[in-house]
Amino acid sequence: MKYIYKTFGKLSLAFYIFTLYQVWHLCQFRGLRSHMPIIILGSVCCAFTFILWIIARTHEMQADQSLTRNKSLFYIELMVFIV
Repeated sequence: MKYIYKTFGKLSLAFYIFTLYQVWHLCQFRGLRSHMPIIILGSVCCAFTFILWIIARTHEMQADQSLTRNKSLFYIELMVFIV
């Protein structure tokens, strides 16, 4: 589960950046028909990996009691990702 936590956090961020790039490209050069499927796919992948990252994080926190002290760090990571 630790491997999933580390991997999906980075993948979620990569999908998020990819989606933002596609939105920027759409706003810059138009072409809704060609960009919208890519934006939707990137958003769905980002949401899926983000949900798996949250599940893995809560599982890690429950498995290891020393991580419960770092709950505030988890919420800070979550807020940074949302912002």
